[in-house]
Amino acid sequence: MDVRTIDIHQEPASSCVSVAIDLIGRMGEPGYARQLTDSLSQVVRFAHLCILSFSRLTPPDLLGTGSTLSPACAEDTAYIYLDGHYNADPTGQLRAANVDSGRQLYIQRQRAEDIANADYRMSCYEKPGIVDRLSLFQHFGPDNWIAVNLYRDSSQGHFDSSEYARLITVAPIVTASADKHRQLVTSNPHVPANGLLEYDAVAPTIEQRLATIGPMLSAREFEVCSRILLGLSAKEIARQLGIAPNTVAEHRKNAYAKLAVRNHKQLFARFSL
Repeated sequence: MDVRTIDIHQEPASSCVSVAIDLIGRMGEPGYARQLTDSLSQVVRFAHLCILSFSRLTPPDLLGTGSTLSPACAEDTAYIYLDGHYNADPTGQLRAANVDSGRQLYIQRQRAEDIANADYRMSCYEKPGIVDRLSLFQHFGPDNWIAVNLYRDSSQGHFDSSEYARLITVAPIVTASADKHRQLVTSNPHVPANGLLEYDAVAPTIEQRLATIGPMLSAREFEVCSRILLGLSAKEIARQLGIAPNTVAEHRKNAYAKLAVRNHKQLFARFSL
């Protein structure tokens, strides 16, 4: 496992200051992960981004995902990772070894071919086409770790040494802002840790508009579409409605046919007209 310790007390680079300015207004808001994706894409090229909060006694919390190529792929892979595969992630060795240490920031590299656990490698790397990951990993204590993971897919190839170095320059502000975002969404009842708005907070407006454009939808199709418009994944919708993800997919397919749209982007466009 390739791990380096980053000096968080060094003089901030100009790129670090620029990223900080971009992120300040978005911390604690649903758009934080999107802004972090936009800001970091100016520093280093990557396909997907995932922000996680870890503790010793509970599964990790998803603070947000982003992508320069496929937001759906980034989110789906994050939930696959959270479905137990995080236990095979070698960053767990850092948490176990340094849980009582002071505030530490690391950068860890993980190429697909270096992953020993075949199931983890297949599910989180080979199937979504991921070939390389750079993970910024910081201990904020007493039992909180923040991970900001950047992924490269097969179309982009591996990270090189110059990209590694550029990411290190902005690492302190990235992890610090992610931890502040975690604190803010924890204290805000309408913005859960994954950065998505709670359904009850904005459902009336969504439902009114959807009722106008989709009077032909069944009750369940209406429930599914309204949650898609809030940015929820199929797994999240399934959990809220108490049905299987495959059932959500079937209702989504039927609803899209009735609305004459082929995907969520066209649904959003239709909704915004």
